[in-house]
Amino acid sequence: MTLAELLARRAKAHGSPALARHRNLRIRAELDFAQQGVTALATTLRAAPNQWLDEVRLSALGVDLGQVRLGFDGRAWQSVSFDPAGRLGENGARAIALEAGFDPYPPALAPFAAGAIWRSGTIDGRDVVVARFTTEWGAVMIDSYDAKTYLLRRREFDLPADDGARLNETRDYGDWRRHAGVMIPHRVQVQSVQGRVDARVTDVAFDVELAADAFAPPPAAAVGGAAR
Repeated sequence: MTLAELLARRAKAHGSPALARHRNLRIRAELDFAQQGVTALATTLRAAPNQWLDEVRLSALGVDLGQVRLGFDGRAWQSVSFDPAGRLGENGARAIALEAGFDPYPPALAPFAAGAIWRSGTIDGRDVVVARFTTEWGAVMIDSYDAKTYLLRRREFDLPADDGARLNETRDYGDWRRHAGVMIPHRVQVQSVQGRVDARVTDVAFDVELAADAFAPPPAAAVGGAAR
């Protein structure tokens, strides 16, 4: 099997034709930060082409801790309510743009410079096909797809950070359900140096009404490497 064939099977499995009929996608989820004792409510919005917004409101013991917002409207930006002077470095902006371009549905390599089927393996006793993608700026993304269904089982990131280190993150996807012909994972577990985050999707909606500037950075956001 070639990489092009794998990506085509991936797109069909995840519901690419159905997704293309919609203007946007909204996913709401509950998050549990296992090591920190923090919970959160997250809302993710995606719209073509490459418009993305992720809003996370954090709380602990019933106390509101603030909000983290990341977005991309052609510009990468972040807004952290408890760190208004925060800056967004070059690699941080690139990572946000990469996330905006992420979509498991279309059979495309963009924004990656190269990709290849890397190997086969198993996850929780199920056979997977593993593909490796790289960017020109040194980011590596490794995807593991179920060898029978071609649904995404695991995604691993190795990203260069602005301090010269590298950031590693592993996401495991499960409980895939069909919504209007589009497959959505309802359980996602994220593992990184910050610990484990468990996400449970509570709502999926298509073609929601959005403000014209829904994906634009707010006035206090850090945009593309400089405070705005």
